[in-house]
Amino acid sequence: MRDLTADAKKKDFTIDAEGRAHYDFNKLTPYRNDPDYDKAVQDARKAEESWTRSIKRGVKAVDDADQGVKLALHDAAGIKSFFEEFLDRALGGGDGFNANAVGDIEIVEAREAKRYANLIMAGKELDKEDLAEWQRLMRDNDGDKQFSQTLLNSLGPEGMLKLSNKINDLAYFDNVQDKRSYLHINAGLSNSLATATRVPEFKDDRGKPLRYGTDAYQKAFNNWKHTPDSDFYLKWRQDLREIGDDTYDLKVAGEKFAVGKGAGQDIRGYQSLATLMQQGDGYSAQFIADITDDMIAKEKSDPDIWDLRGSFSGKDDGWFANDPVDGALGVLSRDPDGATGYLDPASAQGKERLHYLLSEGGARLGRRRQLRLPEGRGVGPRRRGQRQPQRSGARHRSSDHRARPPARR
Repeated sequence: MRDLTADAKKKDFTIDAEGRAHYDFNKLTPYRNDPDYDKAVQDARKAEESWTRSIKRGVKAVDDADQGVKLALHDAAGIKSFFEEFLDRALGGGDGFNANAVGDIEIVEAREAKRYANLIMAGKELDKEDLAEWQRLMRDNDGDKQFSQTLLNSLGPEGMLKLSNKINDLAYFDNVQDKRSYLHINAGLSNSLATATRVPEFKDDRGKPLRYGTDAYQKAFNNWKHTPDSDFYLKWRQDLREIGDDTYDLKVAGEKFAVGKGAGQDIRGYQSLATLMQQGDGYSAQFIADITDDMIAKEKSDPDIWDLRGSFSGKDDGWFANDPVDGALGVLSRDPDGATGYLDPASAQGKERLHYLLSEGGARLGRRRQLRLPEGRGVGPRRRGQRQPQRSGARHRSSDHRARPPARR
């Protein structure tokens, strides 16, 4: 902040007590009769606004950091809420230094974020102050691997999907007055998943980054998979694969129809995951590719797996990834190099994916998917519209005709 303020002063701006920047317009007085005088004044006023925004962002960043330190100090000192103190007294505990204090601020803040998650999963309402603090926790730790992995490990893959679904229910149905806050929190949860599963940047002998999809990259990735740093990535991919076809509650689907076919319909785990991933950014191409391959494997074994009655498009419910493969490809399309590597027809895997998505998959599933093909060629994006009518009983049965498990509540 001191550096920012000093830079502003060097350019003839002063910062008042409320963080607003003011230009010294006396500097322009000698040029009052100049034909460009009015434009210079306008430029100065725009610069005032720009400096003011920068100062406010700096103040917010400092405040976020201070809140994290305060939270960690409270944890270390054993400062508790009213209810925690009440329980201590009831159980014979006392005040004093917390012998189990956590040393890292990020871990303390992950635990606090999990506490808010527990509250809404238990059906509790958060007030404006709690929502603001939860947003701060997610925003302040955006990109922090320790916070992200700690939070997600405390939730578990299934808990993460249930939490994301609950937040979407609150944002779009149950607490729409706080929609913006809840969507910011879900974006933070998505960014945490991206950070926690981020694959390191591999480089060649000359220090040049290896591009996803190349043989050199694949070799480096395979080597990385045998290191402890990959443990979280590998475990979460496997766990998500196991629950990808499980059924879950989400009101955008379950309340699409009040009665009749489609009433109370459930979504699949991968549909929930793709919806969450769409709300964040910073995902590794490798993670998106692996998840998309796993989704395709599911639908190859059961072409009806993503079927839901009704249309999911537009501002009301277009945010829901009813076709999770399409949703994941949309996330991958934000990384042109990653999308090129994933669908590169020069590689065996890329050629197989292209063949499936453009022919077999499209024909079997009755839809075209958004693809960013190598060399700028593309198909789509398709518009998610009315699904083909489901066969009787298809929603609750898999391709091997065993009944689906009940939705996870």
